[in-house]
Amino acid sequence: YYDPYRQKFAEATPEEMIRQKTAGLLENVFGVPRDMLWLEVPMSYYINGSRGRADIIIHGIEDAIQELYPLAVVECKNENVILTDQTVDQAIRYCDTIGGRYVIVTNGIQLKAFVYDEASDTYMALNRMPSYEEMLGDDYELAACEDETFVRFDMEELRDQQLIQQYN
Repeated sequence: YYDPYRQKFAEATPEEMIRQKTAGLLENVFGVPRDMLWLEVPMSYYINGSRGRADIIIHGIEDAIQELYPLAVVECKNENVILTDQTVDQAIRYCDTIGGRYVIVTNGIQLKAFVYDEASDTYMALNRMPSYEEMLGDDYELAACEDETFVRFDMEELRDQQLIQQYN
């Protein structure tokens, strides 16, 4: 598969397909300029010795000095993977490493966005995915906690792939 963002061929794995779909969504729907989307970025690019690789990093540009800065980390999972706290925690670790502000996780079906809140030193869930311009201007809507519902499956239900597909 030719990756237009990295301008090279990449193996067409299920996760790569989600990564490409998400990058296209970020560019075409949420207005992120193509050159501000970096895919498969090693954390060591930002901090020497750091481990891991972010699926997508969205950058902003500091106009006064024409320098890029990391704005958001996007973690992409396979469609069969349920987005859990572990998925969000992985993206948060990457975001903290590079000094980003927003965390986005997706499995190609669900998309969840979070923003770092300095006052509480935590990442807060957003009501909706902000556009690129909204992220640059810190214009976002926090999710109401009471509206969030959690689904818990017992072990037998987790073995039932049809039930998991229906949930997704």
